[in-house]
Amino acid sequence: MNLTTYIKNVVNVDVDVTKVSNENLRKLPFVISGMYAFCFAKFFDKPITLMFVNQGETTVDRIRNHTIIVQDAWNKTVVVVFDNMESYTRKRLIEKKVPFIIPGKQMYLPDLLIDLKEYATAKPEQTGVIQPAAQFLLIYHLLSGHTENMNMKTVAENLSLMPMTITRAAYNLYNTGLCEIIGTKDKFIVFDEDKRRLWDKALPLLTSPIKKVNYYTGWIKEKQLRRSNFNALAHYTDINDDPIEYYATTSKIFKHLEGVNFKRTGKIVGNICVEEWKYNPAILAKNSEYVDPLSLYLCFKEDKDERTEAAMEQLIEDLKW
Repeated sequence: MNLTTYIKNVVNVDVDVTKVSNENLRKLPFVISGMYAFCFAKFFDKPITLMFVNQGETTVDRIRNHTIIVQDAWNKTVVVVFDNMESYTRKRLIEKKVPFIIPGKQMYLPDLLIDLKEYATAKPEQTGVIQPAAQFLLIYHLLSGHTENMNMKTVAENLSLMPMTITRAAYNLYNTGLCEIIGTKDKFIVFDEDKRRLWDKALPLLTSPIKKVNYYTGWIKEKQLRRSNFNALAHYTDINDDPIEYYATTSKIFKHLEGVNFKRTGKIVGNICVEEWKYNPAILAKNSEYVDPLSLYLCFKEDKDERTEAAMEQLIEDLKW
């Protein structure tokens, strides 16, 4: 598969590739400039050097040393491109953190947090928990169902995420058996299960979206805040509300909340609690002043209080799937 086509298919990004001039090639030792083919490119606005390896010409240690020399000469991250590679060689490159691409098979770019493979074999068993972005994507589907008719680029725009992030999230869901990914040029996420069954299947892999909480005194007006915790649970169910005001927001807003009428304090004296979430609660809440019911359920997932557990059960049963 063509390199630029592969990158476009996997992360939905167009890569501009240009030939390296003879003047630049003269900056390299002759043994290196004669051993590889080189191109310059931009990947997510990051300048890189593509170093094409002729099959079977050199060892992993030698390639790594050569990438260091090339990077020093041109001051760009070097990504090694192979036509094919044995699995043990891939493993050694990853151990040594050498960025590489095998078009149609694997892309390993640690500086850009990408490690994607083409998953043609059986899916692994569900393990651990899914990534926050994957949980965000899954709950968005469960609440709206709109992902079925959107390519990944459109889903990323709707969730205000980078295309690379949504691609990694989709493959995370795929790897845990929660969705399928179809398409070549445009990739689509397909959920085969009905929503309630999908929720039950995914639940062991889902975690609380709350990353951190702070307590404050005073009052606050912020459009991006959504009522959460017991305030939201009392809104959706029959449980009694709490006198404390609870809000959820993103990390960006969470860091800059304090003002003249809003001072950070301790839990004992605070009348307002603000939760920093791992994803944006306002997007899932849409036009509501309350956080969405599925993320709210996950906030109380580990709560063993009988009243809370009864409210959580009502929360899910009342949801229009």
